[in-house]
Amino acid sequence: MHVASQEQSPDYTYNFSLCSNHFRPLTRKVLLSNGLSEEYFDQMMALLTCLAENGSLILKELVIETGLPYPTLSNLIDRGEAIGVIERIKSKSDGRARTIQLTQFGENEIMPRIHRARHQADQVLTETLSTDEKNEFIKLILKITNSLKSKSSVDFN
Repeated sequence: MHVASQEQSPDYTYNFSLCSNHFRPLTRKVLLSNGLSEEYFDQMMALLTCLAENGSLILKELVIETGLPYPTLSNLIDRGEAIGVIERIKSKSDGRARTIQLTQFGENEIMPRIHRARHQADQVLTETLSTDEKNEFIKLILKITNSLKSKSSVDFN
């Protein structure tokens, strides 16, 4: 008997992975069409968007918000500084810490392009959904994201 013919519960992980696999090339294409180069794809876009939505954050807060590990974020921040979209400044509340924030260039030149690209990609992603389905979709995505954030430190061994 073929495995696919057996009654199974929905495979959320596989379907989410498929959706992500198809969505990434679309995102790349849309970012390129908005004049953004390779360095703004995926994790860099997530980091810049996080900073645009939350303002200045310390590295620990960025790890929590983005779900990216310290080494990855540290590398992204270094790259962001090198291309002039991110800067580290001395924290006002803790002199030992550095906060990470968008530069004026990042905020005024790059983020509008990223916002346009995200809007275009969102339209493609949700074009077959009704308004109610779109609202339910975003509600569920946020619920799943918040659940994953709370479980990110859980050890499954």
